[in-house]
Amino acid sequence: NSQDAEKTKARRPSRPVVAHPPWIRTKEELNSKYWLGSKALRPTWMKESFETKLVSNPKIKDWDSYFATRQVTLRSVNTLLRVFNARGEPRKTLALLREMEERGVLPDEYSYITAIASCAALKDYNQGVLLFREMCDVCQPGPAGYLVMMQCCTQSGRAGEALALLETARSAGMAPDRKMLTVILASHAQRG
Repeated sequence: NSQDAEKTKARRPSRPVVAHPPWIRTKEELNSKYWLGSKALRPTWMKESFETKLVSNPKIKDWDSYFATRQVTLRSVNTLLRVFNARGEPRKTLALLREMEERGVLPDEYSYITAIASCAALKDYNQGVLLFREMCDVCQPGPAGYLVMMQCCTQSGRAGEALALLETARSAGMAPDRKMLTVILASHAQRG
């Protein structure tokens, strides 16, 4: 048996050693170095995310300024929606959702979640409900969709609707997670 294994090794050509690019870490490097936990040792591209750079970029004001140098994809539009939310411009987020539909980019669950989050910031329960129903027509919302709609309910002062939404999520087969239950408890604590 050992002679057969040696013959097989002799016939098999050796694999060339591939050098890894510098940004790929081996398992040993990850285990031995603490660079992931220390901001000083992190690569510069990890210190500041792409989205953070976009939020602080004053040149990005609308669709045209953002897509002047970028390809229009669903992912890039969702990034722009998040940028407007992160800047605290929820009305622009809602306007961009409608503009993306007009320009032929169909929103997905993530687009609707971002828009509902801006309704929560505006404390606009009615608009949030309309967007949630639209999202349900387009796709089956996951836990994140229910969570953001529950946050919209609680920020609009409608704890009862948030609780009803939790029951709807349960009937859809979703087990409530810690975040959902925290939102419900916070809404009832606000009500008193």
